[in-house]
Amino acid sequence: MNIFAQLPKTDPQGVGNLPTVIQLKVDGITCCGCVKGVKKALNVLYGVQDVEVNMSVGHVVVKGEGENMTAEKLERALRVAGFTVCQNRTEPSRGISSALNCR
Repeated sequence: MNIFAQLPKTDPQGVGNLPTVIQLKVDGITCCGCVKGVKKALNVLYGVQDVEVNMSVGHVVVKGEGENMTAEKLERALRVAGFTVCQNRTEPSRGISSALNCR
């Protein structure tokens, strides 16, 4: 699993719900067309609210809510679209896991 950060469902002040945020390291993002393909593959999942892609380093940040906001479902959608999601992971540190080094 490549969960970089997963926020709690409510903020510390209890003001309201915060979206889940998952960062993935994805290989194969080589052009603007790939960026569009990643966004399209993830945006079709119910509950995904925002997808940010950094093409130069292969980071994908997905924000959303609901049952589709799991690393497994996001990874499956990216694999179906032809991208490779790195499988290395490290232990969380203060709620954040630095799982972006796939090589």
